[in-house]
Amino acid sequence: MLKGFSWGNAFFDVNGPLLERYAQCRDAEQVTKVQDEWLRGLEREWVESRELGEEGDEWAGGNPNRRHRIDDYEEEEDENENDEENEDEEEEREDEEADTLKNRH
Repeated sequence: MLKGFSWGNAFFDVNGPLLERYAQCRDAEQVTKVQDEWLRGLEREWVESRELGEEGDEWAGGNPNRRHRIDDYEEEEDENENDEENEDEEEEREDEEADTLKNRH
């Protein structure tokens, strides 16, 4: 059935162990149990690969293109916060100067 697809052979290489486990199931309840165990294992592997950071794997931390965008966005947020703080400080100085002038008159 998968011969018409260029990835047909790879499908069985990638999914073979899971398909074998499914074939051993007697009912839908067992299939669901195998599925849940498999998904938990995948999630655990994914988390561990991100925590440990596989040496030389540029994809270990996610899509490198998206990662730079997130870092740039965070830098922009930091810059905006600094700008807001500077504006607040400048407004405070202007208010103090205005109060000083009012008190002189």
